[in-house]
Amino acid sequence: MRKSSKIALQVLLLCALSCLFCSPITAQPGQSMVTVVTQTGMRHYNSGNYREALRLFLQAKDMTVQTKVTDLEMANLLAGLAETQRSMGQFAESEANFKQALAMLDKLPQAKDLLPLYNDLAWLYMDEGRYAEAEAMWKKAESDSQTDENMRRMEY
Repeated sequence: MRKSSKIALQVLLLCALSCLFCSPITAQPGQSMVTVVTQTGMRHYNSGNYREALRLFLQAKDMTVQTKVTDLEMANLLAGLAETQRSMGQFAESEANFKQALAMLDKLPQAKDLLPLYNDLAWLYMDEGRYAEAEAMWKKAESDSQTDENMRRMEY
């Protein structure tokens, strides 16, 4: 086999493999593309591919300019973006996005379990050496968690 034929075959094989592993992102009926891109970003984050996760979260955030999303969708997007930024050492951006996500979720009756976000924000403060703020955030999370538990007991 000639050298040029081998190279052409290798290029063709690489193209075929890239088609297999780079499938397009598509939404299911009733699901927004912002949510799909956010979920794909979370999969990349969970697999340790922070750069791709960050790219996808930023893409999803850009999409919200033209696409209407619910406050819950936006808060989930911001939380994923914030955690990715924290993992990449982008602390100022991460803090702003965590706080925005917390503010949005705090207004939603169906999203009262804010403990994971408080915990993530506390870890961000720990990463920055802001120990008093981290402790205060954990205390707030504990206080809110106890308040939620008391409210659930009163419902029975």
